[in-house]
Amino acid sequence: MTAVIPWGVAVDASGNVYCGARGTHTVRKYTSSTAATSTIAGTGFFGYSGDGEAATSAQLYGTRGVAVDSSGRQLAYFHERPITSYAL
Repeated sequence: MTAVIPWGVAVDASGNVYCGARGTHTVRKYTSSTAATSTIAGTGFFGYSGDGEAATSAQLYGTRGVAVDSSGRQLAYFHERPITSYAL
């Protein structure tokens, strides 16, 4: 991960790494097969919005904990509010 201070980290069955990026209100993904890093959730702006929308359209408030299912298709994160889940 480039220039990211991780708060929460998860790994899927393919070895891809998902990281809550402290201070950016995003979740980043490191794809193990290509070494590519991308933002998969969060607009980068603080907030609580995006339920039912694309994960990249969501406004997140921190990402202290991150979890993904084994296929990497469902993301959950939490901060100081209940767990929020997004389809990827």
